[in-house]
Amino acid sequence: MALFESLQKAQIPFCSFCKLEKNTEWKCIDCDKHLCYECKMFHLWNINWTEHKLICTRSPFAEGLSHSEELAETCCTKHENYYNTNYCLSCKQLVCPECIALGSLHFKHDNITLFKCHEQSLKELENLTEKIENDVFPNIQNKMDSLISLDISFEEKYEAERKKLKNRQKS
Repeated sequence: MALFESLQKAQIPFCSFCKLEKNTEWKCIDCDKHLCYECKMFHLWNINWTEHKLICTRSPFAEGLSHSEELAETCCTKHENYYNTNYCLSCKQLVCPECIALGSLHFKHDNITLFKCHEQSLKELENLTEKIENDVFPNIQNKMDSLISLDISFEEKYEAERKKLKNRQKS
């Protein structure tokens, strides 16, 4: 596992703009440059590069993501030339760089990247699944066992009373 992770890190190029060793999850097709998240946002907001097409280069298997292409290529409903890159926590909706730009509706709202939101959702689902398996299912099983035991008890009482009635009828 450690070998796989180190190989994976070795394959992630430096950000072409800030030159820092960050996760470069994005690539500008027009510039042929790898970008970290912060530089990607600057790239999308810069007037000279607004028409550039950015793609996600993150492996679909990295960090549990199974549909990264779908997440990376969701177009904004308000700004059709932009992809949604974030999730507004205040409004609970997908937003693009234009939606969170200075002076926009979501500018002062808390938001996270789609990938972070996806990862958090997956963790929440895993936690819920674990809670269901560890707490809810055993509780249901205990209730079922109690009901079965009650049913058996009532069944035995019924049979005993039936026998009493039959014996009374015979006498």
